[in-house]
Amino acid sequence: VLPTWLVGNFSAAEVHVFERHSALVPLARTFFGLPKPRETPGPGLHVHVGDALELLRAPPPSASGSFDVVLVDLNAPPTDARLAAPSSDLLGADACSLLRRRAKHVVAINVLFGETLSEAARSEVRDGLCATLGHVFPLVRWVEPRLHRPQ
Repeated sequence: VLPTWLVGNFSAAEVHVFERHSALVPLARTFFGLPKPRETPGPGLHVHVGDALELLRAPPPSASGSFDVVLVDLNAPPTDARLAAPSSDLLGADACSLLRRRAKHVVAINVLFGETLSEAARSEVRDGLCATLGHVFPLVRWVEPRLHRPQ
């Protein structure tokens, strides 16, 4: 949904999507109106299939070698009890360094905690993530909605 919105509202933007599962690309086109990816460099949608960390380590897909904004919105594997998104390996020091090298301005990470994680454990994970990010990025802010959680 977000790549479709970005391409539709910012026609001069190069939007690069990194997707692990190639079968999801046609599904996103069918159900979420994802535009057909470009085959050549330039403005529009570019879809790269593969592991996100490997794609970040590979030669840059954009002409400038970096991106103005990087959005990380990935699901964690079911074996990760702490996080529902993204997987823990994408929040380690190596991944953060790769993200910093590729992002000119902003990296936004959609973090979803595992449903059974206690508030204390959530705080511990949040503080750890902010500390890891703080070693790589000059400014780190944690923003989350105030949701009412039933007791």
